[in-house]
Amino acid sequence: MSLRFRYFLFMGILHLLMAVGLYYLLKDHKIYFLLCEGLLLISLGISVSLYKKLIRPIELMQTGTNALANKDFTVKYVKTGASEMDRLIEVYNTMIDTLRVEQTRTVEQSYFLEKLIQASPIGMIIMDFDGNIADINPVAAKILSIQLPAKGNPLEHYHHPLIPQIVTLNSGETKLLSVNGYHKFRCQVDMVIHKGFPRKFIILTDLTAELLESEKEAYGKVIRMMAHEVNNSMGAINSILHTVVEYGFSSDDSDPDLKDSLNVAIDRNKSLAKFIDNFADIIRLPKPTMTRHQLNKLLLNASKPWETSARNKNIVFTYKLSKQEVEVDMDASQIERVLSNALKNAMESIGSDGEIIISSQTNPVQFEVIDNGPGISKRIEKKIFTPFYSTKTNGQGIGLMLSREIIENHNGTLRLETEKKSGLTHFTVTL
Repeated sequence: MSLRFRYFLFMGILHLLMAVGLYYLLKDHKIYFLLCEGLLLISLGISVSLYKKLIRPIELMQTGTNALANKDFTVKYVKTGASEMDRLIEVYNTMIDTLRVEQTRTVEQSYFLEKLIQASPIGMIIMDFDGNIADINPVAAKILSIQLPAKGNPLEHYHHPLIPQIVTLNSGETKLLSVNGYHKFRCQVDMVIHKGFPRKFIILTDLTAELLESEKEAYGKVIRMMAHEVNNSMGAINSILHTVVEYGFSSDDSDPDLKDSLNVAIDRNKSLAKFIDNFADIIRLPKPTMTRHQLNKLLLNASKPWETSARNKNIVFTYKLSKQEVEVDMDASQIERVLSNALKNAMESIGSDGEIIISSQTNPVQFEVIDNGPGISKRIEKKIFTPFYSTKTNGQGIGLMLSREIIENHNGTLRLETEKKSGLTHFTVTL
């Protein structure tokens, strides 16, 4: 039963009773009866006026309640003239203005944060209350190879080497993660309370370029210092040794064994100088001279010289080149150097009796050297791109460093990994 109905029911019954009572009390006094009936009509008028000033505004407030429920903050009221109601209306109108301003500010902030997240150079993933993806910006999607839109899917739904590492991190934990020992990412996982429930968000920062630059600067200083000291010393020592060999053993009674020992020392010094020069090649690597070349033709020409030594070890070269020839801007001599290093490593990995596949494709433009050797273990895979790390007894750990530097200078990517299913090791260059 509404307030308006109850009000009119009460007033109706009250005035009806008053009219009946007046009739029985004053039916013999017509003047007084008519006068009281006039007063009764005035009372009815006052009741209607009270309804308009008290009950009607309350009903109008119901409209405002519905507007608030629908988050419509544009409904306002005009003052009625009754001081009590006008104060209530003034409070309501002020509240509506405040809510409208706050709603606008909240929407603007939400829009700004959304745009900021989408435009951020840092990868961001926001999870919902159930642990599924609520929002992910393009940088994070690119890092994790996630095709947008991804809203509503769990992170484990996607397959990327980083994801198993990310999902094991606890809230508040920050860790440096790596993929194939080459790409480095700083991952930060945190938790916020939203609407009374915890929500996880993940921040991914690609540190590969910064760390590579720091590494290069660090080992470049060491190599330059070593090269300077060793070359200066070796030059002076070899000069003295040549003089001793030439003038100190001219007589017939000279000791031939001592002369041979000095010649061996000279050769060892030359080997040491060459050893240092190999390191210096990394910091002396010139920027690539980019010219147009046919990729398949370059792969064939650069691989042919290795086929003879491969046949001697019973290693077969198989070519799976793209049917469509693709022309690429590159420094041919540097890319040939990368390919030669890959073939050399593949042959050393196989040893004998194996196969090396040289393949290419056009979209994206890339080539691969695939071998069926023993493969790379997970322990070694994390270290293969570490400066000067080598699994070979006499290795210097320079080949992959140099290849990586060349491909980085070509704005390409280099990947070296062993497939779990096939056991084949892929040396993949994307240009």
